[in-house]
Amino acid sequence: MSTPSLLGIAATDTTYGRKGRIYSGAGFVHSGARRQPDPLALEAALKSLAAELDEPATPLIDYQRRRHALEAWAIDERTWEALIARLPPIPGPQRPELGDRKRQIASIYVWVQLTSGEHHFAPRPIEAAQPQHVQEAWNSRRNTIWSLLCSNRPRPHYISLKAELRDLATSLAATIDS
Repeated sequence: MSTPSLLGIAATDTTYGRKGRIYSGAGFVHSGARRQPDPLALEAALKSLAAELDEPATPLIDYQRRRHALEAWAIDERTWEALIARLPPIPGPQRPELGDRKRQIASIYVWVQLTSGEHHFAPRPIEAAQPQHVQEAWNSRRNTIWSLLCSNRPRPHYISLKAELRDLATSLAATIDS
């Protein structure tokens, strides 16, 4: 059985009752390659490209290991205090809320950065330690704060906070991955 029939394609052009060869881009490439000074250069380049694609450009990340390491993790109070102390002051009378709720959402942001997981699945140990009425109140605002943090046009406070959280995530990733 011929290759075209194995692939389920016609071996010849029978359009309008004609019989003949089907011309494809591959035939054009092969005939062009034969006219080059080095006819095998194309094949060598393709093999080189295939070998390059087989080699990972960066080491593979063990996301399962990261999720396991972070299954009960949250930014601790000391780290959070140091982190928010580095944030630039916000002009005007309104000050951003920087308490435990923001610390929990910031922890979720770092978890997402490290695990490439969905924020809905991130552990929430700070929230879990709160009384039920506080958990319910946090739940009602979680998506709002999350959207402000992940916005394409974040407010200045969130730009600075995200930069600090990315640095924390980078440091944490190095610790977990080593």
